[in-house]
Amino acid sequence: MSASSRKGRVIINCLNPGWCYSEVMREATGANLMMFKGVRAMLARKTEVGSRTLVAAAEGGPETHGQYMDDCHIGKLVLPRRCTQIECVN
Repeated sequence: MSASSRKGRVIINCLNPGWCYSEVMREATGANLMMFKGVRAMLARKTEVGSRTLVAAAEGGPETHGQYMDDCHIGKLVLPRRCTQIECVN
């Protein structure tokens, strides 16, 4: 391998692809399955749409370093009241 003349740069960010269609409830039956399918039909997005946030985070420039990515944009991370940091206290 040859030595690089540039220093490496690593960009780390947090992302939220949203609720995407999946087979996570494939073994559910009865009322639980019907309720899940109804809510999923109203709120979930296609996997392709959710994956765009993954790609946007992976291709993000230096301005995304240390940021929260939501719907392909830098968003605001909102913590519950009982949380004072990223790690919550039970």
